[in-house]
Amino acid sequence: MAKRNASGGGSIRQRPNGKWEARFTVGYNPATGKQIRKSVYGDTQAGVRKALAAAVAAVDNHTYKEQEKKLLSVWLDEWYKNYCEGLLKPFTCIAYEVEIRKHIKPYIGSVRLCDLNTSHIQGLVRKLQKQGLSAKTVKNVHGCLSSALEQARREGSIAHNPCEFAKLPKVQQQEIKPLTLEQMHILLDTAKDDPYEKVITICLFCGLRKGEALGLSWKQVDFDKAVITVKQQLQSSTAAGYYILNETKNGKPRTLDAPPFIMQMLKDVQQAQRAAKLKAGKAWANEWGLVFTNPLGEHLSRPTMQTHFKRILAAASLPSTIRIHDLRHPYVKHTTKKYLGVCRKMSLVQRKEAV
Repeated sequence: MAKRNASGGGSIRQRPNGKWEARFTVGYNPATGKQIRKSVYGDTQAGVRKALAAAVAAVDNHTYKEQEKKLLSVWLDEWYKNYCEGLLKPFTCIAYEVEIRKHIKPYIGSVRLCDLNTSHIQGLVRKLQKQGLSAKTVKNVHGCLSSALEQARREGSIAHNPCEFAKLPKVQQQEIKPLTLEQMHILLDTAKDDPYEKVITICLFCGLRKGEALGLSWKQVDFDKAVITVKQQLQSSTAAGYYILNETKNGKPRTLDAPPFIMQMLKDVQQAQRAAKLKAGKAWANEWGLVFTNPLGEHLSRPTMQTHFKRILAAASLPSTIRIHDLRHPYVKHTTKKYLGVCRKMSLVQRKEAV
């Protein structure tokens, strides 16, 4: 009978192509008298050593499972169906589906799951960068792929997650530039009679995000208590081609005390909307009961709001770098509460005069 090493023993070597290979014993075949040997591969000695240790431990614990030879594209489809649909937020599922279909499958989907290594992941990162995708988008694609491969690792289909050692481009955080009182005054004067004037106003004085303002429903407005409960946002997927209502960014609703002029503005919007509904008749389409809609009751467009906002900035000779998100951060953080406290007791005309 041939002499054999103990199950779980392993060795590491560098292959001619520069890759590292770790071989280990998973058992003994009595029919042939030979050891059953398996391999794990990687780009670095350290990475392979880590994968070898995990594989040997699995052999010792009798939980070892041979690495999956199915294509990455096949596993991604299985992962999305079993671990995403119906379990994650709708918009997260939309984002993952698009990232898999547009950015992952075309480049590395044909690689076998067991052959996937850090070089493949890094190559994907570089290709996405050359396509002109932002650092944030590249990071999101990497995060989606990493989640899928981490699940494969937990199930024993692969020895380690090759996304772990990939280098990603640094995401530059955009600087927040709060508007001054003078800029706020100019912005509102220029936005007068614009279809998005009231949406911009509520973002400015209630601290709503763009999606939260566009997704605001009448059920969230309490005229008796003069409060607004923010618990949803209107989100869109350009690639998927449709909009959805989703929970807020952190998933937690918040209640805001609205200034009197904001509540009056909303009453005016409600009155105008009732008139528009009567005029539209059967064509009325405000199924979500949104506050801000077009003349047919349809939700407003996020890109269109952005276009209008940029036109208003240009007409007002304000910096083009101002973002709608910046409206959430009023003039001088130290005086924000004091300023908004005064606004709550003033009409819109009085506030403008004070500015």
